[in-house]
Amino acid sequence: MSFTNKLTKLAEKYIQAEIKKPFLIEMLNGNLPMDKFKYYIKVDYPYLFDFSQILALGIYKSDDLESMKLLVRLLEGNMKEMGLHESYVKKFDISPEELNKQKMGPVKYSYTRHELATGQRGLLGELLATLMPCMWGYAEIARRLVKDHPIKLDNPYKDWFDFYTSEEYEKEGIECMELIDRMALAYSDVQLKQIEESFLKSCYFEVVCWDAYYAKEEWDT
Repeated sequence: MSFTNKLTKLAEKYIQAEIKKPFLIEMLNGNLPMDKFKYYIKVDYPYLFDFSQILALGIYKSDDLESMKLLVRLLEGNMKEMGLHESYVKKFDISPEELNKQKMGPVKYSYTRHELATGQRGLLGELLATLMPCMWGYAEIARRLVKDHPIKLDNPYKDWFDFYTSEEYEKEGIECMELIDRMALAYSDVQLKQIEESFLKSCYFEVVCWDAYYAKEEWDT
């Protein structure tokens, strides 16, 4: 069993929890209140900005050309994901100011601090494993949700499901996992355990973020 296969098995309970979240179920059915989705877009956009910075740090940490090329592709893919969010500005009447000035709530902010701190201190393999629940996880939950519930053409969130179930997006996650597996071969048991713990923390944040989006979480100040 590869190292990332082990990680995905450990993540199964988190994936199962995610696909039952009201936010995603209502998106799937097309009846998620628009204000909740707009909140999600506005707080996820700065998250993706931070995500780009972490990938850029990964490029810096790469010690071979192939790893560097993959990180560049992942960074380009993340820019496309930001483009998806930007497409909602006109579609869902989100002003550019809202998209660029919305503060992340406590849960989302804590998630980004976990990823940024891990990226700064850890090995490249740990940096990527900490991001993996987002890249691999979104593709996994989107695929599972639409498997038995095809998206209707008039679903206002169809573009979201189309993006995260695309072959291109899935391929990026697979390539990331393959790189983690190659690097894992050179890591000690202690290092692998640290990477596993960082990965599972990100899985936890992915789960609780859906509740934060649904509640449109803000700071109590």
